[in-house]
Amino acid sequence: MMNTVGGYVYIKALRIARNEGTLSSIPTLLEAVRLGNGKAAYALGRIYLEGDIGIEPNIAYAALFFKLSARHLERSGIHDLGVMYYKGNGVTKSNALALFYFFIGSQLGDNLCSSSVSFLLDEVIQSFDLKFVSKIWWRAQTTINTLKNNKEISIKFAGKIGLMQ
Repeated sequence: MMNTVGGYVYIKALRIARNEGTLSSIPTLLEAVRLGNGKAAYALGRIYLEGDIGIEPNIAYAALFFKLSARHLERSGIHDLGVMYYKGNGVTKSNALALFYFFIGSQLGDNLCSSSVSFLLDEVIQSFDLKFVSKIWWRAQTTINTLKNNKEISIKFAGKIGLMQ
């Protein structure tokens, strides 16, 4: 879900990245995230996951920005966050949370999330009962509905840890 102002700032950040490099675009991407742009949060997640010229990989920041993008129903961020939970990369490994995020992405039409649900269900069914899996699915549906109905999605927790003012 993208608001107009955040969208314009995100486009500005892409231009800066193209013309001046990724490092120069980070302040503008942060501003777009502060304004509620999920694509900017996803872009920052990828930057911190992979690193770039002048930017060391930082898995904790990558997870944070993927979580922010997921709050804005950005499908790519939802998938990457699910993968992080599945692998335990930067977050505590949790097949339940991985499945939760893959369910959300799948319901939003993300093909990678749909494939991941199929793959992970085979693994999860052996360790969880079907009632637990159905609770995860129900919680994912409830989360989607809540976020879709929320016009102004709060990102206050990012401010609390000093990433955004």
